[in-house]
Amino acid sequence: MGTYKGIQGYMVETLSSDPGTISEVQGKLWYNTTSNTWKLGTTSSGAWATGTVLNEGRKQAGGAGTSQTSALIFGGMDSYPYVFPATVEQYNGSTWTELTNMPNAKALGGSNGTATSAMFVGGNKTPGSGVVKQASTELWNGTGWTEVADLNDTVNSNTGAGGPATVTAALTVAGNPEPQAVAMEIWDGTSWAEGASINTPASDAQGCGTSTAALFFGGSPTPRGRYTEEYNGTSWTEKADSSTNRVSGAGSGTSTAAIQFGGYDSGPAAANTVNVEVWNGTSWTEVANLAQSATNTMGASITSTSTIKIGGYSGPPDIYYTATEEWASGPTAATVTTS
Repeated sequence: MGTYKGIQGYMVETLSSDPGTISEVQGKLWYNTTSNTWKLGTTSSGAWATGTVLNEGRKQAGGAGTSQTSALIFGGMDSYPYVFPATVEQYNGSTWTELTNMPNAKALGGSNGTATSAMFVGGNKTPGSGVVKQASTELWNGTGWTEVADLNDTVNSNTGAGGPATVTAALTVAGNPEPQAVAMEIWDGTSWAEGASINTPASDAQGCGTSTAALFFGGSPTPRGRYTEEYNGTSWTEKADSSTNRVSGAGSGTSTAAIQFGGYDSGPAAANTVNVEVWNGTSWTEVANLAQSATNTMGASITSTSTIKIGGYSGPPDIYYTATEEWASGPTAATVTTS
């Protein structure tokens, strides 16, 4: 004689909140007793959602973080000519909170790290009138900033990589002026050393990954904006081009799973772009667009599936954005509806 369970199957789990990890969500059905809805773990191709606005709009800032719920923005530029805030803001997924100011207000440098352990290297600072390229390096420990060893060369418009590791292993790649446009320097926790040069000169590019497995993409001058190069800890190799000529956008993720978004399309479009592309280790694929186009924006994440676009600029007239957008893709908890 069959049992009820054998005939009808197993009971569906009831939960007061949706599961918090991918392994708990994917391929499962449950009932959420708080929202009184049925939920199904499914896979999303990705979408952008509006996040909380910054306390201070800015462009050319530094950014760091691990996901859309743990991010940091620091420095940058908030008006012209040459007004660089030293302010630091941290995001917890719902609120931006101001923290300890940077010792040197600067913009347009390379950055990486997490919300509690970050780096800002190179860039511009204002000595009263105009700007001066920097070799300085500042480290964030979660409560304050410390100045450490300088780069071997002064540089701006450089790109940082090395997240989530920061104080002991990082890269800064390319930038201005010549010959730094192909140069890379490697941070070992104490000092900077010259590393392997990239194949094509660049400034204002995007990057992500670690100090031994990094991805470097886009930048100026055209046609550099479509190029992709991968670092294996020894040398750089050219990889598949992206579909958009991107300068001064943002990137997140790893050398095998990355995302690039925003910035300026330096091709025939010649305008800020809302285009977003994801990298699977072999090629780029276009996915859901941003809601707002902006150049000189920041991304802050070590993953391509959960990141955040922060601030940015458009003009003329000059607009320094406070807006943030949050990206999520992969397994999600979808509400089951009937009709």
